[in-house]
Amino acid sequence: MTAQRPDTLIYGGKQYPIYTEPLEAYFRLGNRRPAFRSPHTGLWRGYVANWKIETERLYLVGLEAWLGDISGEGPLTQAGIEVLFPDANGPVMADWYSGGLRVQMGELLQYVHMGYESVYEQELLLTVENGRVVGKVLVDNRAK
Repeated sequence: MTAQRPDTLIYGGKQYPIYTEPLEAYFRLGNRRPAFRSPHTGLWRGYVANWKIETERLYLVGLEAWLGDISGEGPLTQAGIEVLFPDANGPVMADWYSGGLRVQMGELLQYVHMGYESVYEQELLLTVENGRVVGKVLVDNRAK
């Protein structure tokens, strides 16, 4: 499997790649999944979601998505957050999400050409319950 383009998270005023896909939890709850299509092998899920943590809450703030017909043939069209939340007038609190967020910080130490296996200097592990951050652990990978 090709290394995948990660979602992004703005945390503490800085943007980081995250090795978690919180939007997939939204679809597992039975919400309609648009006909996302992969624009290349580095983005099999067909979208990149942009997140932000503000006041210890997780928000979906943007979406870069590619849509196509069910056959997988024909041209791709781009879509944004409105494809999921047409009535949203700004960030959408991710109250559907409970689980971990793997935030990659610092320099890339080891590139792995598969999924989300590359290693960065530090990894911040955030625990989220119903869209609220309830725990934080910082792992230092430089000594490994």
